[in-house]
Parts: sequence; structure tokens; C-alpha cells
Amino acid sequence: MKKHFTIKVSGHVQGVNFRATIKKTAANLNLTGYAKNESDGSVTIEVEGREESINCFLDQFKGQFKKFPTPIKINEFKVQENQIIKNYLSFET
Repeated sequence: MKKHFTIKVSGHVQGVNFRATIKKTAANLNLTGYAKNESDGSVTIEVEGREESINCFLDQFKGQFKKFPTPIKINEFKVQENQIIKNYLSFET
């Protein structure tokens, strides 16, 4: 079953190749959506795909918090499931 999640990440996540890392992880799991920088310095990620793939994405992403190369620093990670499927065609940054 296809799912859609919105993820908000705050910390030192802009200008440090964070979105590129997310895009690579999503592409490896055949997920679609986007990652974009917000004016408050955070990054918003919308991701869609099979529930199993999204769970794997979230597990990998959360597991990498302490493994991200410097200067990426995650302070907060919020995940929200959404009911509306937007049927993205790819994952963009």
C-alpha cells in the first residue's frame, strides 16, 4: 500500500549536502517526493512509496543521525503521516 509522509528536520542541515544524501537514500528505495530548504533553516521532506520502503527509509535516516559527516547536525526530526497521496514521479531536491 502506498503511503505519504512529511518529515521536518532542523539543525545544521542547509548548505551541507543533506538533501543530496536524502535524495540518494530515497532513490535507492524507489521512493518519490522532494526535500527542500525552508527559510527557518530547516529542511522539509515529503516522501511517498510502499509502506515497507518508507519504514526502511525512516529507519536508515534515523540510524544515520550520529553517522552523518560533519558539519551535518540534526537537532530535531518530526514525522507525520498524511492521508493524501500526491503521486510524485521522482524524488527532487
